[in-house]
Amino acid sequence: MTRFTLLLVILGMTSSIASALAADTLKVTSQRIIDMCGQEQRWLIVADIGEVYVSDSLLSFDIILGYDASRMRPTTGLKSGTLSEQLDLFDSPYFNFVTKGEIWVSAAGLTRPARGKLPLFAVAGDYIGTCNQSTNLTVAFAPEFNEEFKRKVEVYRTDSVVSVAIPKSRPDLGAFPTDLALLMEGNDSTAEGEIVLRCKGMKDSLLSLELALSRPDVFEIVSVWSEDANVKDLELSGNQRDTSGVMLKVNVLADSVTIRYSVRSLTDSKDTTETLSVHMTSSLECGCIRPTGSADISLHSRKQDTTTVDTDVDEATDYIALRDGTIIVQCLHRQPESITVYSLLGEVIAQVTDVKENRVQIPVQSAPAGPLFVQMVRKGLPSVKMVLK
Repeated sequence: MTRFTLLLVILGMTSSIASALAADTLKVTSQRIIDMCGQEQRWLIVADIGEVYVSDSLLSFDIILGYDASRMRPTTGLKSGTLSEQLDLFDSPYFNFVTKGEIWVSAAGLTRPARGKLPLFAVAGDYIGTCNQSTNLTVAFAPEFNEEFKRKVEVYRTDSVVSVAIPKSRPDLGAFPTDLALLMEGNDSTAEGEIVLRCKGMKDSLLSLELALSRPDVFEIVSVWSEDANVKDLELSGNQRDTSGVMLKVNVLADSVTIRYSVRSLTDSKDTTETLSVHMTSSLECGCIRPTGSADISLHSRKQDTTTVDTDVDEATDYIALRDGTIIVQCLHRQPESITVYSLLGEVIAQVTDVKENRVQIPVQSAPAGPLFVQMVRKGLPSVKMVLK
């Protein structure tokens, strides 16, 4: 092989390598993550080949992109701030969405090449799929440019349009026990309570309700049931002594339903207090509501003294909590004659003088933030407990 022939081979190889390295990339990127819980589900895609110079001589292009027509519906071609806006011969740029599954964009200019660090074009549309999907975009055919265009667009990179569901937290929805405290009289004694499930906006959907015991060796959940006609199905799993609670699947037909349960004491201790926590979640994969309302139920077990019974002097047990601007007093043994709520400065915030129920609710929304003192009087003797607002 002569030196001249060898030189030609080397030059040819160098030219091929240079051409490969000079190949440009058409990037089709998705600019938004679709939130199915948002006010609108609109996607936006942008096609870009990087910065284009006057010397590149870009005067026209035809690009066809592919998409999943079962999930995306293109509606709007966007030319403002793009290279296609500069190619304004007649009705250029032209966006064609007639063929399902294809986005055809063409643009042409006459004498002035397009230039700038701008995308070629952008397209927006409606997302018609569901959440937690990833929809691929494709370059359906090799893009075409005018013959004078100096760039070689031979590499394609495409994004996916991604959809998610970002639920909104709702503290007013969830599991709310009617009784915040239950009393049992020693080993093998039982008590019943009820839980109101507030589930507005989740009708005819499957909910998960968890009842968790802090000490399953001290108390056990005997049964869980519902007499509410708006509870379509209630599926229970667990409910053994070696578990810390139970998990239920509840199908509801109304904005609010009631679930009942019973617990049993397993201890002979004179005075034992543990906690039963209740928590509700939605099982909807694309649910837009996250119920965060939950509460703890105080479980008390007291062994009766069989040698001395004096109900007149037996101390009462009270459970006091502040929830949603209301003080809840749960009297487990004997109602007081009166309940008075004081501020830190001694101002009377609220007073109940004729207590007839074991559960008393006292609104204190107008009370200043800070400690509040709840005074209960039994047989003329006051007792005070503090809650923090």
